[in-house]
Amino acid sequence: MEVSVESRFRLKRFEIFLSVMDLKIKPAGSVHIADLGGTLSYWKALESLLPASIANVTIINLDRQDMEAGRFQVRYGDATDLREYPDRSFDIVHSNSVIEHVGQWREMERMAGEIHRLAPRHFIQTPNFWFPFEPHYRRPLYQFLPAQWRASSLVKRKRGFMGPANAYADARSMVDTINLLSFRDMAALFPASTIHREKLAGFTKSLIAIA
Repeated sequence: MEVSVESRFRLKRFEIFLSVMDLKIKPAGSVHIADLGGTLSYWKALESLLPASIANVTIINLDRQDMEAGRFQVRYGDATDLREYPDRSFDIVHSNSVIEHVGQWREMERMAGEIHRLAPRHFIQTPNFWFPFEPHYRRPLYQFLPAQWRASSLVKRKRGFMGPANAYADARSMVDTINLLSFRDMAALFPASTIHREKLAGFTKSLIAIA
């Protein structure tokens, strides 16, 4: 059930992205997309939905090596520092569940700054801090526990996608790789954007900054 629900959200989210992209395609004729932190498998799974007017998609990720796959280009890069790309190198920046992983607030501001610099439009999704189910630990209300408790729970144990850690110090580092954002946080990072609330059972599951 969890897989089908997530797939449904992913498809609906992608449909919204395509509608945003259409606004850029109509005057320009083609679109060059940058996906910060994405994967080739994500785009391959949705490739049948992509219009032919998309010139190419550049996937930038710290965990990937450079490669070419048709209209998809995979490039190594840090979403908080993309100085190798000039201003307005792309038409749209896409990012799905990444900004909460880049570090603390200063790093999030740097990523948002790069997004604004690289393209005139963007579509940036992140899980909502206030949603009652934490998506990384796969546990209800886990984000409200003190960081020390979350770290202790990962020592020698796996919680959702997190852990297991061999020692508390390793677990504490894992915990620090996730910093969920609220509506107010996203509005501060993307002040000129529309912040779309993705709903599930009456709760805001995810937030999407759209410009």
